[in-house]
Amino acid sequence: MKATGYLLTAGAVAALVVVALSWSFSQRPSPVAATQSPSATPTASTPTPTASAAASAPTQPSAPATGVITGRIGYPSEFAPPLTAYAISVNDPNVWYSTNTPFFGSFTRPTPSPTPSFAATWPPEGQGMYQLSVPAGTYYVVGYNNDTGLPKDLPVGYTEWAMKCSSSDPAQPPPPAGPCPYPRTLVPVTVAAGQTVRFIDLVDWAFQGGAFPPRPTPR
Repeated sequence: MKATGYLLTAGAVAALVVVALSWSFSQRPSPVAATQSPSATPTASTPTPTASAAASAPTQPSAPATGVITGRIGYPSEFAPPLTAYAISVNDPNVWYSTNTPFFGSFTRPTPSPTPSFAATWPPEGQGMYQLSVPAGTYYVVGYNNDTGLPKDLPVGYTEWAMKCSSSDPAQPPPPAGPCPYPRTLVPVTVAAGQTVRFIDLVDWAFQGGAFPPRPTPR
């Protein structure tokens, strides 16, 4: 009877131990797998390309707004008087451009040639030449004497007679034999911007039969 009581007591103790162990394990925290929180991945900030000013094309030099008319001055003597050469617009005679040239030649006067009251110089082409810088357009080219030893404002012009029978242009065919058959009427001269028109010779004087407009008045 006593043995049986010991056995029961031992069994009860064992049962209590088992229950205690079970309870103890149930109170332990379950192991949790360590998880790495996602970290922000650094991203290289690429600058957004902005439209830059387009490279401008090289600036080309603009064509000159003016052209040049040039030629020789002739007079039926050993000299050419000082004169003012004019380019007079064909479309509007009130529009004109001028230049002054001095006395030229080997003629020895009894008295010195009068000096004009304005500056008179030869162009780069040399003595006996004139040069006019004018806007692009079409002009009549006429000169007027400034020598008081000759008729006042005696005119000379670039005419068909001058172009065909007395031109300094080497490309111009030789004139026909005998008197020049071409009229002494003014020839329009067209010049473009940046162009030099040569051999516009002032050699046909009014007393030789030409008919020219009066000298332009100052603007």
